[in-house]
Amino acid sequence: MKNKTLLEGFIHLRPENRIYLLKTSIDQTLTIAYKLKETTSGSKLLIGISVCSKKDQFCKRTGRILAYDRMVKKPYGIKHFTKDDTSVFKSKKGRQALHKFIFDNWISDTSINKIKERIPTMF
Repeated sequence: MKNKTLLEGFIHLRPENRIYLLKTSIDQTLTIAYKLKETTSGSKLLIGISVCSKKDQFCKRTGRILAYDRMVKKPYGIKHFTKDDTSVFKSKKGRQALHKFIFDNWISDTSINKIKERIPTMF
């Protein structure tokens, strides 16, 4: 089954929430959109990120729209997995494993400024 979506969703990270998976603290709210799609050789993970300005009131809906749009048009990150690696995400705790993978590879050691540098601007 080619191009079947295996997992997709959103992660909202707020500075005031205790984020046990992150090695660093964040000072702005992030919304991460992700989609794990099946391919002939395994799967492909796409992510998009939106960062809420400190001046704006955080809105989950706006964060989801921006992060999803960026994931589709210009992904922040793309990762290919083999069929064996993909089986980990199909388990009962697959979503948690995928979230941990996203945190470990794109968020945990990265500052908000570095994330914003890689995000295309709206203007």
